[in-house]
Amino acid sequence: MKVAFLFLSVLPFYASSQYNSDASVNNVVINIVPETKEILNVLHIRSRADVNKDGQLKIIPDPTAAPFGAHFREGLNMHDNANPIKRYYLSPAILLSNETIIMFQRAKRTDKSYLFACSALVHELTHYYQEILVPDNYFDDKDGKHMKAYILQPSEFESFSVQSYYFIKHNDINLLNKIMNSNQPLDRKKELLINAFLVQAENAQPLF
Repeated sequence: MKVAFLFLSVLPFYASSQYNSDASVNNVVINIVPETKEILNVLHIRSRADVNKDGQLKIIPDPTAAPFGAHFREGLNMHDNANPIKRYYLSPAILLSNETIIMFQRAKRTDKSYLFACSALVHELTHYYQEILVPDNYFDDKDGKHMKAYILQPSEFESFSVQSYYFIKHNDINLLNKIMNSNQPLDRKKELLINAFLVQAENAQPLF
């Protein structure tokens, strides 16, 4: 099977509209990039200062990924050893499962499964932009038995918060407004967003 590469040039406040063959996925990415940045700002999540030094971000179909899976791959990470926060990526990529690609191509924008697929892309874009470092002791909860500990890792807590905000914004705007207009501290609002996402998107129990 021939695998197409969907190219996305990313600068701090600009998303290029020059892509290759798959217009469906390209259009999704064009719309999601600025909205992801907007949510990062709303939730006070810091973006990397040197993102403008990055190589071209690629959105790549991954036939080996789990259904509706997505994964951010840094590529070669360049930084000053004295200040790793000021890092940039020479060949960053987001890998999307075949199911996610098909969802972008065929599903109606009002479908919850389409919204879930979009939110997965938002999650990985947050990993791409975020300033915070992934810790050396990072773990992936592959068996789903330690979900709360997994989400509470700082890089994942940020990404799940942004993903949850995006999903709830498009699925239940009244609930989003209720959470964001409450008097709760910002981190508690993020927990409530994640709870709502787990209930509405995954039919799971709240964690916080």
